[in-house]
Amino acid sequence: MDIPKLTSALIELDKLKSVTRRSYVSGGLRRENSAEHSWHTAIAVWLLCEAAGEQSVDQLILLKMAIVHDIGEIDHGDTSVYAADQSKKFDQEAACMDRICL
Repeated sequence: MDIPKLTSALIELDKLKSVTRRSYVSGGLRRENSAEHSWHTAIAVWLLCEAAGEQSVDQLILLKMAIVHDIGEIDHGDTSVYAADQSKKFDQEAACMDRICL
């Protein structure tokens, strides 16, 4: 394991806290950040899997997906699903993932 590379990746991942999303937190006082969104998504996945009692899905894979699904937003921010120009989003997020991930 390359500890300096891991440390660098963790520092980069911390930037997800600075990515402001379009949606507001409960109460509407401020917009949520992508780290909060990913955490909430992971909690929802966990609780829904538990409630469904479904054994045919791999909960660990679903939780990992929920945690990492917005990492690609670190470099260019959150893009609304309703934005007119989505053409660059995939390439920008893929480049960010390639830069950060181990």
